[in-house]
Amino acid sequence: MQDYTYRQRITAAMIALVVVCLLVFSSVFLAKESGHDCSGQDCPVCAQMEACSAVIRRLGSAAVPVLLAILAFSFWLTAEIYRPVFTPLLLTLVSLKIRLND
Repeated sequence: MQDYTYRQRITAAMIALVVVCLLVFSSVFLAKESGHDCSGQDCPVCAQMEACSAVIRRLGSAAVPVLLAILAFSFWLTAEIYRPVFTPLLLTLVSLKIRLND
């Protein structure tokens, strides 16, 4: 069961990465080709720019939740990595249930 959950997480992370890459590369292409010399009707660069604009319009509304999910995942991963470092700081006599009888 744990292996299945791990595969789901990896698949979700890969899909999120693809969506972010699509948005970034589409934006970069539009910025780079914004001043191209148009050859007139049926210009392939204009057609590609329209396709990139459509990708940004369709996926742009999904970009915010995807970026928030990536941010939450990176925060969780950072917390898991540094957990052994901060665990000794959280140990107290009360949490260890040690009584000090004098």
